[in-house]
Amino acid sequence: MEDGEEADRGFLTAAMHPHATRWAARTGGLVPMLKSLEESWPHLFAVPAGRLREAARPWVPKDDSEREVEKAYKRATYFVHPDRLSGAKRDLSVCVEAEEVLKLLTTAHGDKSGWFSSGDSARVPPSVSAASASDPKSECPPSAGAAAGTANGTRVGDVETPRGSNANNVRDAVFGQKVEQPGSAGARNPD
Repeated sequence: MEDGEEADRGFLTAAMHPHATRWAARTGGLVPMLKSLEESWPHLFAVPAGRLREAARPWVPKDDSEREVEKAYKRATYFVHPDRLSGAKRDLSVCVEAEEVLKLLTTAHGDKSGWFSSGDSARVPPSVSAASASDPKSECPPSAGAAAGTANGTRVGDVETPRGSNANNVRDAVFGQKVEQPGSAGARNPD
């Protein structure tokens, strides 16, 4: 891996880690996490969801049986595995999102007693917090620090995402939305 790509990966990890950790704490245990994957991580699930169209999502358990939860977990890890995404030539930021989501899903899968817990009543497992504290690469620089709530929305890094907007778009929330230059898209050729 080149030094530039490694630096980009470190920056992206530092930016995505707080968002992923908040998602896990807000969502709860494994089953609620599996149910919210597509909505919470649209960059990861746009391609498989598009192929499925209206069919049932394989990463969502059909019922609350242990067998169905295991099957859904295995399918979810298949779709978010970073090696699979990098092999499919997905963007580095999508692969970093996948790494963060996969870490949290794996941690939640290991806590079988908390599989069905929901909301903020479930907290991020201590192993995730401890791993973050011991890994200097996962520490966030001040510009990509933990979000602080605001009256009009949620701050992610230095970007405020208004409530009611598509705040689930992780990359746009962290790095800002791509703005079309006048005359670039939809401009007609006069000839």
